[in-house]
Amino acid sequence: MRLDGFGLFVDDMAKMIRFYKDVLGFEIKGLNGHSEIALYVDTFEEVDEAYKKAVENGATSVLEPELEPWGQRTCYIADPEGNLIEIGSWNKPYEEKDLEGGKGYGF
Repeated sequence: MRLDGFGLFVDDMAKMIRFYKDVLGFEIKGLNGHSEIALYVDTFEEVDEAYKKAVENGATSVLEPELEPWGQRTCYIADPEGNLIEIGSWNKPYEEKDLEGGKGYGF
């Protein structure tokens, strides 16, 4: 599993963009309006396996794995404090270039 992106709620957008760009060197991919951690796995089967393992070990199910109309299989779980975690796949090995053209967002 690889970190594919994350979203944060912030009070001062300009300040936070400067911090993540200038201090940490992240590239801003876009703004999505919600807070989540997005994880990527290589296959649809890995989405199902990761979801099952997470729920069995204490994660809260938010959305069971499903194939989205745009071709991504995704699910959502929550950690013990309610933070959303998305696990998704395009059913192919992860490549940085896949984030170009709108598939990625956040930092």
